[in-house]
Amino acid sequence: MISRPENGMIVYHAAAEAKEQVDIKSTELASLIIPKGDYISMEIKIIGGDYSLIKNAFDQLLLHPQIDPNGYCVEEYTSMDDVICMVRLED
Repeated sequence: MISRPENGMIVYHAAAEAKEQVDIKSTELASLIIPKGDYISMEIKIIGGDYSLIKNAFDQLLLHPQIDPNGYCVEEYTSMDDVICMVRLED
């Protein structure tokens, strides 16, 4: 999942990593390359379905003084209960 503010609202997009070279232009799928760089992150364990822990993690990460204002908030689900929350830092 990736998200960021657009026109005053947070917009969420489901995302998946392409495991093989795929010609995205020949599909109806949109593509986005998440920029490489330094990211700050927090690993979250979702306990009892409390997904507000993800929001709380991003609230803390977004307080960092060097976040990339054009970056995305990225959620990587490593299991059903484990999420890595990441925010890119400025170069």
